[in-house]
Amino acid sequence: MADKRTGRRVKFERKVQSVSLALVDLFQVFYEAKVAEGVSKRTLETYMENFRFLCNFLDMNQIPHDVTEVTPEVLRSYQTWMLTTKQRFEGHDHKSEKEKTVGLSPVTVNTRTKTLRGMFRFLCKEGLIDHDPWTNVKKAEEAQSEIKVMTVEQLKKLLQTPNQRSYAGFRDYVLMNVLIDGFLRINEAVSLQKDDIDFDLEMITIRAEVAKTKRSRMVPLQRNTIKLLKELVHEGEEFGNRCVFLTNYGEPLSPNQFRHRLKEHAKTAGFVFRN
Repeated sequence: MADKRTGRRVKFERKVQSVSLALVDLFQVFYEAKVAEGVSKRTLETYMENFRFLCNFLDMNQIPHDVTEVTPEVLRSYQTWMLTTKQRFEGHDHKSEKEKTVGLSPVTVNTRTKTLRGMFRFLCKEGLIDHDPWTNVKKAEEAQSEIKVMTVEQLKKLLQTPNQRSYAGFRDYVLMNVLIDGFLRINEAVSLQKDDIDFDLEMITIRAEVAKTKRSRMVPLQRNTIKLLKELVHEGEEFGNRCVFLTNYGEPLSPNQFRHRLKEHAKTAGFVFRN
């Protein structure tokens, strides 16, 4: 009697393969997805750096690099470690011991964890993990800085003065928002270039050559400020200049030019504004 199985297809393996729970493998999936989305090189480097930062913490505490080990308790401990134990500027030869204080600022901690929150949110949506351990982990509370030079009412009045229907007026309005939101110096803000803006992470980079401290830093901005920057970049595309804040002729706006404009806006608002 002939064997009915002869000549028929034989199946030995399942189509569905088990998903690796190793953090490095899951990060690679997330990273490649971001590459496919066309995010900037600077953003990709930030993802990588902040992932390594978390892995270093896991190694210090002998926690396996497995996603099941990354619990809300571990993540809260990670934030606490950065706030209370991690040394600022650790490993930087050009920083004095006085500058190497213990504990990162809440702003820095939230900047570090923002990309990780995005990664786990992505993994959860893709069905690669069952739940997002960051869901109930609150951000580090950031102190609200007081504006000493001007009152809130004065700021509101000043922001109402630029004529946003004109290019120069809208540019001034955006620049004012960036200055207020990021607590930047005028020369830092006017020197902003398109590549310095990370629209995905909603942050800007202040390059070392324009920073007073001669050290680059990343500054998170509110979503509305980022939206304004994106609109201004679009408005200035025809000039083909890499700078964000331009004159009506497409040249980079200088700090002194904006100081003059700011004084005019302050005069229109009815008060004297100091540099």
